[in-house]
Amino acid sequence: MIAVDSSAILAVLFQEPGAARALERMSGGMMSAVNYAETGAKLIARGWGREEWEDVIDSFGLTLVPFDRRMAVLSGAMAPDFARLGVSFADRACIVLGMIEKLPVLTGDRKWASLGLELEVELIR
Repeated sequence: MIAVDSSAILAVLFQEPGAARALERMSGGMMSAVNYAETGAKLIARGWGREEWEDVIDSFGLTLVPFDRRMAVLSGAMAPDFARLGVSFADRACIVLGMIEKLPVLTGDRKWASLGLELEVELIR
């Protein structure tokens, strides 16, 4: 199992480099509700309808995990250090999900590998 970042799903949907690896690795994975919302927002910005993006994301079979108080506290604590490095709120939501569930995180965002995280970062490209 793996925690899936929005960038992995978007790589698959837009046929970007790393799409095949992302599709292979995210099967049976988990996704934060924050990353689900971020993915939807990016798809809507590209003209997708709400039902269309929900159906497509849901077709990946990911377990959607609510963003709870524990995640909020951990994410908020990371913000001062990570914000200056360009790590967004949604990025932190995925990272925190991986930390709490003790899962590797799957992303297309290379900077995550140099953050010194206490979890495995799997890059799709």
